[in-house]
Amino acid sequence: EGVDAAVIECGIGGEYDSTNILVQPSVTGITSLGIDHTAMLGNTVEEIAWHKSGIFKAGVPAYTVQQPDAAINVLRQRAAEKGADLHVVQRHSELDQLNLGLAADFQKTNASLAIAIAAAHLRKLGLADIPENIADSLPHEFRMGLEK
Repeated sequence: EGVDAAVIECGIGGEYDSTNILVQPSVTGITSLGIDHTAMLGNTVEEIAWHKSGIFKAGVPAYTVQQPDAAINVLRQRAAEKGADLHVVQRHSELDQLNLGLAADFQKTNASLAIAIAAAHLRKLGLADIPENIADSLPHEFRMGLEK
């Protein structure tokens, strides 16, 4: 299709999701976990975290946001089992100075995760000189993309 890069979202789960056909993505990410899709994922945050972390791949950096302790413990265990390096993303300090397209407060958490994932992807492709710790300073292009 001539696609240079794509963001692929899992339908419901992770472990048994059809997106696992992608065996070597550049990066994976998990947003805030909640009690949802319980018929398929389980009734506890630990069971849901287990399923969602099924997207982790060996040698591929994995990113998530702050999670309940029980969930983060499962994510860390699964990352270790799968050989993924898990990073827990903090809210980016510069987001309080930006007008995001969506105004809800939780969108700043989502935007922080998006920043980390995009930076990791660009670094892997060698397309941008993005510092390893993007929390220090948000590049102009990222600020513009988030606002527009």
